[in-house]
Amino acid sequence: MDNLEYFYFEEYNFPKILDRKVKINSSKTIIFSQIKTGKTYLALSYIQKLNKPFLWIDFNSFYFSTENLKNINQFIKEKNIEIVFFDNFDFSLDLPDVKYILITTTIYKKLNNFNFIELNPLDFEEFISFEKNTQITQIFNNFLKYGNLPINLDLKDNVKLEINKLILKELFTNDTKKEILKYLIKSINTTKSNHQIYTYLKRYTKISKDSTYKYIKELSANKIIFLVEKYAHPKSTKKIFTFNPIFLNLVNNKKNINQILANLVFLELFYRFKEVYYLEKVDFYIPKKNMLIFSIPFFNKILFNRLIPDIIEYIENFDIKIIQIVTISQEEKFFIQNIEVEVMPFYEWALL
Repeated sequence: MDNLEYFYFEEYNFPKILDRKVKINSSKTIIFSQIKTGKTYLALSYIQKLNKPFLWIDFNSFYFSTENLKNINQFIKEKNIEIVFFDNFDFSLDLPDVKYILITTTIYKKLNNFNFIELNPLDFEEFISFEKNTQITQIFNNFLKYGNLPINLDLKDNVKLEINKLILKELFTNDTKKEILKYLIKSINTTKSNHQIYTYLKRYTKISKDSTYKYIKELSANKIIFLVEKYAHPKSTKKIFTFNPIFLNLVNNKKNINQILANLVFLELFYRFKEVYYLEKVDFYIPKKNMLIFSIPFFNKILFNRLIPDIIEYIENFDIKIIQIVTISQEEKFFIQNIEVEVMPFYEWALL
């Protein structure tokens, strides 16, 4: 019981909690996301509004032991607990009988009678709301440089990248997984098959095909890595992205603004539409909006004109209505046939 007493709160001095777009509206809720995206704070904001004694058990805590949970139902009854919060839950235990149950997890798993929330890292609109009294261009520079994780907001610049390094290290448990994940991150905005990934890696490290494929599947299922399909070609090679593109700066000797911007554009599209594809010579295609999107940090119209015959073919075949080009800072407008092409900086495009 002593261990449960440690996790029990009749009163709690809640920290400053960031207001997110996602809200909890069900007494039994699973909050899924990658690490350090604000799951715990989202749960605490809901608990704060309920204003009831609660049991908050962090499965990653040094003080946590499954042995001490044998009598959890008795403890809940004795203390008249109405809220149980399982933080970093691994789904290895049965759930107690209580009115409110909140679960945070990095494992993509749904349960019957539980509302399922998928919490994303900060989108650019949320990021802006927390970066007050700063020019939009400087906010965008911070977003490009330090990433989209809420944990970065209260840190000094000189420690932000170090924290991202620690987060990256938490995503793999051995050297083999480390090499797979590093290669996937280096491959942001390129197309690769599982076989290509395995074939490349086996030249440099001892690795099996089964373990490689299994780990890639795990990373994809838990939204660490996103594997984007070519539209109408599910068996084609997938385009690779990650939930925090700043990881690219940690595994590469030099920065690649093309890859980072493309990853940021993908995430904004994924947050809005979920269904995101790529096409030959087109970065992103959103079928439900009949939309083509290009990520071009430094737009050059002369070079872009080479793509116009392909774009016209897509306009005719897919009834394209919207064409957008996302840049670092450029903006202009022109037409392809009767469709207006909007060239705009990311910091404007992401707020449309």
